[in-house]
Amino acid sequence: PVPVFYFPAFYYPKDELIFNPVFGYRKREGYFIQTTAYIYGRKPLDTTSSSSSSASTESDGSEKLKALFNFVKPSSLKEQRIEGLMLHNLDADYKGNTTNYVKIMGDYYSNMGVMVGLDGVIKPPKYVTNLELGLQLGFSNTIFREGTDYLPYGKSGEKYYDKSNLFGFSLPFRYSTNFKMSVSKPFSLSLSLPIYSDPFFKDDFSDRTETMDWISYLIDSANDTDEDVTINEVSSFSWTLTSSYSVPIPEFIKPVISSFSLSLNSSIAFSTMTTTDFSTSGIEDADLSSWKSYSPQRKFYYPSQITPATLSGTLSGTIVNYSSTKTKTSKTVQTPAYAVRRLRTKNLPDSQTGKKAFLSLLMPLLPVLFRRQKKTSF
Repeated sequence: PVPVFYFPAFYYPKDELIFNPVFGYRKREGYFIQTTAYIYGRKPLDTTSSSSSSASTESDGSEKLKALFNFVKPSSLKEQRIEGLMLHNLDADYKGNTTNYVKIMGDYYSNMGVMVGLDGVIKPPKYVTNLELGLQLGFSNTIFREGTDYLPYGKSGEKYYDKSNLFGFSLPFRYSTNFKMSVSKPFSLSLSLPIYSDPFFKDDFSDRTETMDWISYLIDSANDTDEDVTINEVSSFSWTLTSSYSVPIPEFIKPVISSFSLSLNSSIAFSTMTTTDFSTSGIEDADLSSWKSYSPQRKFYYPSQITPATLSGTLSGTIVNYSSTKTKTSKTVQTPAYAVRRLRTKNLPDSQTGKKAFLSLLMPLLPVLFRRQKKTSF
């Protein structure tokens, strides 16, 4: 008898779940699942290759598995049909583009907490050429470090949830927003307004993917090491407004004034500062010192430089047009025939020069001599 295992479902490798789950593990954040669902547009083609941070210690078998996984990955986007929770790829190629989309995100980290968000990019064909909007909310707790371990609670066993401030209001979550807009008609305008609740939000929640790499996940989990975790900060960011307008020039003014443009720029720069006045209510004495060292509230942003407006203009044209080109005239001088004949003898050898010169002078005189002889014969 041949042993047979029964599975209640069959998975086609080319199919995708509608919420694109990605599983993983990080030493500080712990085990996590990241989900992304597109409510407009679709996920772009995954062009990354299966890799690992500990490639130098991997065996040949691991490398072969990763090469096989990269080989079976799709090389082009296909049309899809929704079948329950699955997106089934069809045989026809996808003819649209993936630059316009709106998606919702939901992530869970065993050590850190939950993140929910919305991200969208719309590129209309006229006037407003680019519109980007992103919002992420992080319901997280402070992660403590004990030796080489990262724990979601302090020495007292208490878990402390992170807070933030927005325009003086205390919020029970951390946040990150991004708004960008570009206008091309009737004037040019570019606006960028990013906001972060703290310098550590991007490092905690923005490292995410939308395609599951099972081979790298299994190999990296087996090769887990005690390497130190580097925490990156967003030390500064800016709000910027850039605009310009080209003034139409009447034809009767050209070319004296060919173009005239105005530019208006404005910006606010934000930098980080360490918090000295903590609100320590609800923090146990045994955890107070370490909480001040690991809480994302230990730093905050403040406006370090404000440029209300910078106005500039550019004027170009032609006042005087002077041409330095001079006209040259040529004169033709006619040379007598006998002179030409004499010039031609200059390049002859000395032995023949005299004979040729004599013959050249004698030939024009022969007809005259013959005429005179005929007249004297009568």
